[in-house]
Amino acid sequence: MHNKDNFFIAGEISTSNAFGSIYIGRGVEPEMAITNLTEAVLSTNETDRTYIRASGESALDAAAFHYTVYRGVERFLGIDGDFEAGGDPPVNFVETWNALLQTNDMVNANTGLFDPRHMFGVTNQDVFRWPAIVDGTQRQLLGLFITTLLLPGIPTLYWGEEQALYILENLSNNYLFGK
Repeated sequence: MHNKDNFFIAGEISTSNAFGSIYIGRGVEPEMAITNLTEAVLSTNETDRTYIRASGESALDAAAFHYTVYRGVERFLGIDGDFEAGGDPPVNFVETWNALLQTNDMVNANTGLFDPRHMFGVTNQDVFRWPAIVDGTQRQLLGLFITTLLLPGIPTLYWGEEQALYILENLSNNYLFGK
């Protein structure tokens, strides 16, 4: 770690976007949300805006798995149940992205420039496996398409999901758990 000062620190935020946004960068509470999207994109460390923490006092650089987006993908892909946390944006990915711009501090603490680095995906080690449900593989791939190509940031793939969790050893005749 000698002379290393530009670490990237991401964290898994499972709460709503409204609550989770206080952990991102300098932190923004719901009443601090910015209304002008252009201003949000042009923000720097020098932008005169109200944050919880002062410039140079950032918390997480990004969400490691943005549960707000994940819950939206679940609802979009037809999963039944209560998959919304208070403060989550609607299931419209343009509105979701706009809400993230308004509430999440996306200024890179090291460069001082706008740099959306949230990690978006449709699964991780803590959630159900899409291939376990009807048309799950197709739903998962559509979710990956949306989160990878539509949302700026870092695509997140859970090991094997890029192949619909197709694993060679579970196809063998002597597979421990059957076929």
